[in-house]
Amino acid sequence: MLVVTQAAHGRYTRRGHDLHAVVAVPLSDVLHGGEARLTTLDGRTVALRLGPHVLRPHSSNTVVVGEGMPIPPGSAAAARRAACAARLAEALVRQQGQGATPGLSLQQVLVHGDLHVRFEVVFPPELSEQQREQLRGMAAGPGSGAEAGAVQG
Repeated sequence: MLVVTQAAHGRYTRRGHDLHAVVAVPLSDVLHGGEARLTTLDGRTVALRLGPHVLRPHSSNTVVVGEGMPIPPGSAAAARRAACAARLAEALVRQQGQGATPGLSLQQVLVHGDLHVRFEVVFPPELSEQQREQLRGMAAGPGSGAEAGAVQG
């Protein structure tokens, strides 16, 4: 009998064929539109655009299609993946619009899971909790119920 155990990785956790990562990004990069770079397990670099959207609830998550773990051919997961190829092709176009590194083929998408990235914004320590919430409220935009206005000093 062969027993295989999965070793922990410093950056990624695995859920099925998908990989998950949490990336800390400085507030200044978020406000000024910087980018976060991730090195994939096979050594390539994926660049993701940052912006005020990262401060919004539920917008701090990004899915990079086709950058997860390999899906064995002939598996049920491979069949499910192939069945939604049109949706995945649309996701590729969306992914490239979000600033991910272009050049990922539909074949790559069909045989690999996805990479889920959650951004955690690192606020300067001198900001109060009220100031942090005001920044999040401004990023949420009008009509969100959050207070808009200048950050109190």
